[in-house]
This record gives sequence, structure tokens and C-alpha cells, in this order.
Amino acid sequence: DSELPEEKKSTLFTRSSDGSISNFLFPMFKSLPGYQSIVEHVIVPILLTKADGSILKANKAACHLFGYTDQEFKQKGLQCIIEHAEIKTFLLRERNANGHHKEEMAGTKKNGERILLEISYSIFYNESDEKCFCTTLQDITAKKQAEQEISLMINHTDEPFLLLDPNLRILNFNKQFAQLYQTCRHLQICIGRHIMEYVPPERKEMEAQLYVRVLAGHTEKSEFSVHDSSGTTRSVACK
Repeated sequence: DSELPEEKKSTLFTRSSDGSISNFLFPMFKSLPGYQSIVEHVIVPILLTKADGSILKANKAACHLFGYTDQEFKQKGLQCIIEHAEIKTFLLRERNANGHHKEEMAGTKKNGERILLEISYSIFYNESDEKCFCTTLQDITAKKQAEQEISLMINHTDEPFLLLDPNLRILNFNKQFAQLYQTCRHLQICIGRHIMEYVPPERKEMEAQLYVRVLAGHTEKSEFSVHDSSGTTRSVACK
């Protein structure tokens, strides 16, 4: 592998244990069928495509997601799942991508159902040294709908509300929670940051254990006192 130039390596995407897409590098196969045989058995929907939007191969997961056969994909190209108005700009972004690129875009199944896709693509080279693309597609429709419902819920409550992912990174919060942290801990909370970054040193071990129990499925309550900017002591209860 070390003898292979970096630009001649290919990226294959697969799903990790937490449901996210991860990638690893492996050398370019001397023939496209070799690449196809690997892609066919990956559980993530994958299309092998050319720069003009034609499809070289659709794996079983992609066929299942969209309802097309591999042969139908090859006959129709990417325009069968990506709207006509979007296909030209999508192909342009794909051709100009340097390495791995990810974006969200509306897609359409064979039965006409519209879904929201997270599309990732990276470059590989076929046996003619022609640039091609390994394109993975995830249906994130349900995920986005859930995020919208949660956002609607947390912004229509008077209670401070914080949403964390399983890695304890902040996904969302309402203005009441932001105001609480600003008043009590003099911090501006940000989406994407780890919640433990905001915990005072004297409480880190206690709150770390609390989150371990929460992740194990328990409901936990916590109470603590803080001093606001005026020096007033406030009691805060969390659940």
C-alpha cells in the first residue's frame, strides 16, 4: 500500500457500530469488476458513477432503497434519483471535489416517494485510469423529521432544555438553557461542543458518573448551587 501514490488510492465507505458512515483506504483494483465485487456486499447504498452522471454499478442496498434494479440504474443514470434541476450542479460539485465530500439533497424513489439524502462521494480510477466516483447515499428523512419535532418541542417549553448525542456532544438547546448557563456559569453554550467542557472542575467527576448512568438507561436528578454575576446564590435542579 505504501508504494501506491495517494491520488491512486480509493475510499470505500461502510457503516460503523453507531450508525455513522466511516471510511478506509485501499488500493485501486486493476479492473472495475474487482471494485464492484467489494461494493456489492456493503450494507450501505452505494453507486459507482462516472463524471457525466452515468452509473457503472448499483449495489443491492441502493437497489433496495430506491426500487430500481442495477440494470435500470445503468440505463437511467443519476437523474433517476436526483431532480433534473439539481443534477447539473451536483455533477459539477462532484467533479470539483477534492477527495471526500458530503452534502444533503432531495431524492426520489422509483415509486415517486421523495426522501432526503445524505450523499458522500469520493474518487477512484477505473482500469482506463478514468476518474470515477464511489457515491454513498443514506436516507435521513426520518432523522431530519425527528430533529424538527425535537426542535419544535424544546422551543415551546418554559423549562431549560438540552439535547445531547450519545457522545455527550450538544445537539440542540433552547434559549432558556442558554440564558441559564450565561447567568449561572457565565458561559456561552455552543452546538457541537462536549457538555463536559462546560462543567466546573469540582463537578466533573460527579457529572461524568451521572451521564454514565443516564446512558445506561436510568433517569437521574441532580441539584447544585451556583453564583450568578451579581453574587446571588442560585439552586439549580436538573433531570
